[in-house]
Amino acid sequence: MWNFTNGKGESVDLSSEKPIMLQQIEGLNSPKIKYTTTQGYGQTAKVTAESVEPLTITIRGIINIEGLDEEIKTYTSIISSVFSPKKGVGTLKYTASNGDVYENKCYVVQPKIFPEAEKRTFFTREFSIQLLCPSPYWSLTPAVEEYLGFAVGGLEFPFELDVEFEERRTKATINNPGDVDSPLLISFYGPATLPEIKNNTTSEVLKLEKSLLSNEVLEISTDNDDITAVIRDLETGTESDAFNYIDIASMDFFKLYIGDNELEFSTGDSTEDAYVTLEYTTKFIMVEE
Repeated sequence: MWNFTNGKGESVDLSSEKPIMLQQIEGLNSPKIKYTTTQGYGQTAKVTAESVEPLTITIRGIINIEGLDEEIKTYTSIISSVFSPKKGVGTLKYTASNGDVYENKCYVVQPKIFPEAEKRTFFTREFSIQLLCPSPYWSLTPAVEEYLGFAVGGLEFPFELDVEFEERRTKATINNPGDVDSPLLISFYGPATLPEIKNNTTSEVLKLEKSLLSNEVLEISTDNDDITAVIRDLETGTESDAFNYIDIASMDFFKLYIGDNELEFSTGDSTEDAYVTLEYTTKFIMVEE
């Protein structure tokens, strides 16, 4: 089943069931790679850069109220409202037969409910929606969250983690089975003296040059589209920019690379109840319908 939720939180399900029935969805698994080349005189061309272009998706469906005690205009209004281009970036979500849920962020480019006589009856209206997804990758949801830390006895976490903790778990190997590297949301929780996280597989390090208090958490996003560093006071909720907390010599905004990644957490004082969480989503270039 498919679902689209717009930027205002309005949502519609698209399936084979009445009254809003999905007929066809095109462009899901047809990503295009754009190559940039250079070529000298008398030489063959060389690829200097490559990028995957956005997805253009077309949804075709039909509103069918035959046999239902409903009015057709009720559902044409729903389609018009949910797929309004003026309601911000939306989320297209697919639930596979095995229960896996994939999603992608999309903009509505062109919604259309066909007025032509051959595409409508007293009980039906055909519609077509064109979406633009800037990212060609589908994220498997919900996000996965991993924990690394020195001690867990007596700690109260501001979130729920479905794992069993060892007393000291400072190293873990995390496998990324996706089709592309996954950005990380790295959250250092205080008290922590000069904490750092290292990818031993690639020797990349992300280290703080300032310590954190017990009421502080510093969050770093390694997404190339939106690299951020924010420190938050857990007592007051106040936030501020935190790039000045990061050691400039160890500013590796590494990803969770395809395959195995051995990650290790450490601080300048191993007696502290310091810990870090690592949040990510696995990304795929295609979804199986």
